Amino acid sequence: MTRARLIFLPGLAFLVCMSLVSRGAAQSAAPPPRGVKLPAVEEKIFELVNRERARRGLTALRFSKRLQEVARFHSRNMAEFRFFSHVDHQGRRVGERCRQRFPRLLGGFGENIAYMAGHVGPNLATQFVEQWMNSKGHRKNILSRDYDYLGVGVVRKGDRYYATQVFGSLVAFLETELPQKLPYGGRQRLDFTFLGTFPREELSIYVTFPDRKARYFVSDESYYVGGGPFIPTWHGANVFSVDLAFQYGKGVYRLSVGRNGLYFEKGYEIRVF
Repeated sequence: MTRARLIFLPGLAFLVCMSLVSRGAAQSAAPPPRGVKLPAVEEKIFELVNRERARRGLTALRFSKRLQEVARFHSRNMAEFRFFSHVDHQGRRVGERCRQRFPRLLGGFGENIAYMAGHVGPNLATQFVEQWMNSKGHRKNILSRDYDYLGVGVVRKGDRYYATQVFGSLVAFLETELPQKLPYGGRQRLDFTFLGTFPREELSIYVTFPDRKARYFVSDESYYVGGGPFIPTWHGANVFSVDLAFQYGKGVYRLSVGRNGLYFEKGYEIRVF
């Protein structure tokens, strides 16, 4: 189980991940059932998770194909390299895997994992969800109000089934294709698809500059030092843009997104030379 919690720091707040692994597994020498369709198992897990949430008056999680890809990737790695952990064989956690696969996907991430071996019976999805719901930490992820998206990946290797749930507090996806090098002193419009399930008026954007002493004026008399909040321009209900001027030093400009002044720890980095 990987879960997220908010940490408040001077001036900013970030969503970070902490890990706890549950290693429960059903063991049996009987052969696995034939004809198990793993996509159907994934769909059933997704359905059962939202059923558990509905019983408690929580909003349903939305399906994310991107998060499903990351979940399948991790389950496949666990099966192929014979490990059971949130940290994969290359030392990556769920947030790092999400950012590597989809570097322009902005938000926070959490994860549940499980495996079962031997004869699992006809209700594999139910068994996985019951296992997670019977674990305090994994149950917290499933019933968390912080997440609004879910992707599920189930992989079979021999007589073992590995399952991964990747949860997301998704805010936006950067649609703009950026060149590898951006010139210092230039400008760039960044276009985003809004993925947040909250009112768009609550969207917060903060850009940190390479020059930590640079002043960013928001009025004739008011300014921030080393970065500042940016106001998005909306183009319809789910598309917005941010216009950046790269005049605050050479190096990395880090764009962070969040809600009501709370920002996720990892943002999008733009390198200017």
